[in-house]
Amino acid sequence: MFADVRGFTSLSESVPPTHLRESLNILFTAASELLIRNDALIDKFLGDAVMALFNAPIPQPSHREVVLRTAIALQENVASLNLHFAIGIGLNSGIAITGAVGGDVADYTAIGDTVNVASRLSGLAGKGKILTGAPTCEGQRDVLPGGYACQPPGQGQGATDRSVSHLPVTSDHPCRLVTPAGCSQILSLFLLPTFFPSVKAPLPNYF
Repeated sequence: MFADVRGFTSLSESVPPTHLRESLNILFTAASELLIRNDALIDKFLGDAVMALFNAPIPQPSHREVVLRTAIALQENVASLNLHFAIGIGLNSGIAITGAVGGDVADYTAIGDTVNVASRLSGLAGKGKILTGAPTCEGQRDVLPGGYACQPPGQGQGATDRSVSHLPVTSDHPCRLVTPAGCSQILSLFLLPTFFPSVKAPLPNYF
């Protein structure tokens, strides 16, 4: 899981540094408590972002359900905090290399395509949104809290098409989305009937 603040650069230009630091501390405290309560390993804090691992180093048989519920709870908690900002969350499941990385000053972490995709999905997620790789949502739709659903962002996007598409979801709510090249099964997890914006970025052909 990656979660980071949307529009942090512009925020840092308009919000006093002390206020921004206080807001980040509130965010990270709430995130840390929730992640630890759900048996996640907090890998690191990266400026305005947090990276967390599930199912490592201790196996979690239901880790996909847990990470989905944790991501939803984190977005709901952040919304209730009335901070200066919102966050986007990226999730992905798959094989990764875990262990100590860093030579003499080493930290336990995870690396690999699975992690890279989660990081990029976090960058694609809009304010208050969650983007997941297809393996994370597979078979998990019945375990999501009421009102939430895993849904694909649309069909018919060309793998090399880099334009923004506007697909009508309802007559009143157009849904702006783009399928990243080589990654046609990115799912968007959102609170119905809210709709998600995303932008296009190249991703490894993982799925």
